[in-house]
Amino acid sequence: MEWMGHFWDLSTGQSELGDYSAYQSWGVAQEGYYVVDAGRWRLGLDSLAAKMKLLYEQGRPRARYVVVEEAGNSIPVIQYLKSHTKLPLMTVKPGTANKVARVQGIQGLIEAGRAWVPAQAPWLTEFMDEMAAFPGTRYDDQVDAMSMALAY
Repeated sequence: MEWMGHFWDLSTGQSELGDYSAYQSWGVAQEGYYVVDAGRWRLGLDSLAAKMKLLYEQGRPRARYVVVEEAGNSIPVIQYLKSHTKLPLMTVKPGTANKVARVQGIQGLIEAGRAWVPAQAPWLTEFMDEMAAFPGTRYDDQVDAMSMALAY
């Protein structure tokens, strides 16, 4: 593997109806892209920062960057992370394309067999269910994280 990156679609709501913060760890290799870890949580700001630090510190190999989308509700989270952590944050702007268009932009990588998920993982069913239900699903935070990772 050439390098690893953590990709986050951030939210700080703890309500059962609110969005999740979605995390994915992607490995980049010559033959393509591998999601090696993923998850989603509803956490307050302090708990989210602690979770991000823990996942970064536990990663082997350690992620080169912690990439977060700089838009809407994530902006205050990014400011908090910059002042309260030493994570190697990189922010990306989603641009003007909607979520469906962003997924269409990375669809070729998936169809070409250049993006892989593990055969087994504790998070895999939830991850694949969300991907399969998109765009008709209430929660698409993991889809957002994946499209950010593969577009990056």
